[in-house]
Order: sequence, then structure tokens, then C-alpha cells
Amino acid sequence: QDIIASDINVFGSGKSNFDTTIYGLNLNQPLFDWDRFKRLDQADRERAFADVEFMLAEQALLLKVTERYLSVLAAQDNMNFSDKEVAAVMAQKASAKKRYEAQVGRRVDYLEAKARASSVYADNLAARNMLDDAIEAMREISGAGTASYLSLKEDITLLPVEPASLDYWIDLAMKNSLSVQLQRHALSVADFEMKRLQSNHMPTVSLYARFNNEAQGGSLFGGSSEVEALEYGVRLNMKLYEGGTSNSRIREAAYRYNAELEALQNQMRQVTRETRSAFLDLNSSISKIASLMEGIEAQQAVVKTKRKGYPNLFTNREVLDAERDLYSVMRDFAKARYDYLLADLRLKAAVGSLGEDELKKLNELFE
Repeated sequence: QDIIASDINVFGSGKSNFDTTIYGLNLNQPLFDWDRFKRLDQADRERAFADVEFMLAEQALLLKVTERYLSVLAAQDNMNFSDKEVAAVMAQKASAKKRYEAQVGRRVDYLEAKARASSVYADNLAARNMLDDAIEAMREISGAGTASYLSLKEDITLLPVEPASLDYWIDLAMKNSLSVQLQRHALSVADFEMKRLQSNHMPTVSLYARFNNEAQGGSLFGGSSEVEALEYGVRLNMKLYEGGTSNSRIREAAYRYNAELEALQNQMRQVTRETRSAFLDLNSSISKIASLMEGIEAQQAVVKTKRKGYPNLFTNREVLDAERDLYSVMRDFAKARYDYLLADLRLKAAVGSLGEDELKKLNELFE
């Protein structure tokens, strides 16, 4: 420092050089802070939200892989039935052509068989494209689209829903559905956010202590000094006014809470609909499969009868229509079995019980 002039005699004069060393320690321990308590509770809810979100994504993945796997099987069945129908129509076409050329059959029979052959051939190309698309969809999700696919066993046990009460399954879904749980956690997070913002009006209390040491090699008075200070106490802070910011944030949080509440109600209605649909589909699939099985046996008898009765009792078109109806009901039967399995998995997903154990049980139904 350079003291150029001073009217006070106790001050030094001239130039002087000295060091000043300061060190200290500050400690602060909150005793009461409602905002921090609410932040901790909110963090626990957010962690629970993330856990349920992960389980929901896992369940959705299991269901999607199963759906696409069964879609490949359905496309394979459709392709096989289409090949058989093409072979049957081509055989009928050859027979009609042979009879027409031998002048013992009608030309119209041959033309009808020829037109039907063109139609089923086009359907066969479409079935092949559907199979390729289904395999590609499987590759998209699993990376193994060209793997071999096991067929469903011919005889599988079709179990009805137990208990056979729709209200039971809806109540179970309201308690255990992962999507409902996820929305409940989202509502809880919004609730704690609103309460946390409301806590801004509450005071905070903290215990503090401060130690400070200052060693000064000189001063305006010309002498050195070393001073230690120790301060401790309890500090109370309370916000009086923030220009309306806190109230605006609280209102915003309240609106978000109401939005999450409405989203929860919508999710519960959606889960109710999904549970009802899966329950009814599962029960109706059993009756549908039994009816289609009887329909296949009856239609096979119709085809056999009309083939034997052609051309004396039945026209070529009647034979072709009977064969078309046979393969149509066979397609419906195969699809109904896959629909039964999917309905069973969707019902379990709706009530939050779909997991790897269910897929292991499903694997036992394949060759």
C-alpha cells in the first residue's frame, strides 16, 4: 500500500508490503425444509413410475413378438391352403378340358375352370407376398426373420376362462394392469409436484456455524493482526412475496394434476374395454373353433360328393365353389386357433400377469 498523505497521526506513511491470509470453514445443516422432503417423496414416485414403465414395455414386447410369430404361422397356413386350392383347381381344369376336347363336356365348364384357375393363381401370389411381409415383420423386431417356425400342434387343449366372470377380470385389471399402475404413478408424481410448490410458502430452518481466521501483515494503522471469529446459530428463512410467481406455478401444477387424473380415468376405461374384448374373444374362440372343425368335416363331405356327382348331378362351377368354400373354412379354422392364443395372452396382459412363464406354457403347444 502507498499512503501519500494523512491527517491522522496514528496512520503509517509511505509504502509498505505485506501478506494477508484468510481461511475459514462454513457448515450448514438444514433442520426443516418441506420442499426437500417433498422432492424426496417425488423422486421415489418417479423411480416407481420408471420401474412400471419398464415392465409395461417388456410386456408389450412379449405380446408383439408373439403376435408377429403367430402372424407368420397364419401366413404359412394361408400359403399352404392356397397351394392346395391351386392344385385342386388345376386338376378340375384339366378334367374339364379333357372332357370338352373329347366332346363329352361343355365348353362353359372348361372356361369356368380356366377363369377360376387364374383367380386362385393371383390369390396364391398375394398369399406368398403376405408370407414374405410377415417374415420381414418378424425380422424387424427380432432380427431373425428367416429362422424356422414351429407349427401349432393339431390337438391343443382349449381352456375356458376361469373364473367365468367378466366383473372379476375387470376388477383384477383395475388393480394389476401395468398401464393403470403407470398412470397412477404419473398422477402421484403430479400430486407431489403440486404439494412441493405449495411448500414454498413454508419457512425453512437450518443450523449454521462459521469459523474464520484472518492474518494480516499490515494495515493503514501500520501494524499486523490475526483475528479469529466463530459464529453459530439457527437461521429462519421465510418468503414473503415473489411477485405472484409461486401462485402461478401452483396453479400450473394443479392443472397438470387434473390432466393426469383425467388421463387415469381414460386409461381405466381403455383397460376395461381391452379386458372385456379379450374375455369375450377367448370364450367365443372356443365355440368358433369347434364350429369350424365341424364345418371342415361337412365341407369335405360336400366336396367329395360333388366331385363324384360331376358332371351328371353337379356342374363344374358347383365343384369349384365347394372346393373354394372348403379352403376358406380351413383358413378360418387355423386363424381362429391363433386368435384363441392371442386372446388368452391379451387377457393376461390386461390384468398384468403376462410374463416369460406364460410364453413357456405357450411353447408347449407347438410341434
